[in-house]
Amino acid sequence: MLSLLQRIKDTRGQSAVEFSLAAFLLVMLLLGVVEVGRMVLVYTTVANAARAGMRYAIVHGSDSPPTTSVQTEVKNFLSAAPMNTAATGLSISVTYPDTGGIARPIPPIPDAMSR
Repeated sequence: MLSLLQRIKDTRGQSAVEFSLAAFLLVMLLLGVVEVGRMVLVYTTVANAARAGMRYAIVHGSDSPPTTSVQTEVKNFLSAAPMNTAATGLSISVTYPDTGGIARPIPPIPDAMSR
C-alpha cells in the first residue's frame, strides 16, 4: 500500500483534469459570445424592420396603404434575421397619430427634377 504522503505527491491525471476544466470554461465563453452576436443581429433587424415599415407608411401616406401592406413590408424585412415571422407570438401593429379629428393630408414630396 502506498503511504498517504505518496498518494498526495502522485500527480498522474492532474493535467487531464485541469485541461477539462479550462476547456469547459473556454467553450462556455465562446458559446456566450456567439449568443450575444445572435442577439445583436436580431435586435438590429427588428429595429430596422420597424424603420422600414414606418418609411413605407410615410412614403405612401396614411390613406393609401392598408395596414396589411405595412405589415407585409415589415415581415419581408424581418426575414433577414433567423426568426420565424409566422410565429403566434409575433404581433405587428400599425397606428397613425391622432390628428384631433381633422383630416390632414400628407403633402406630396416635391420633385427636385421638375424645378
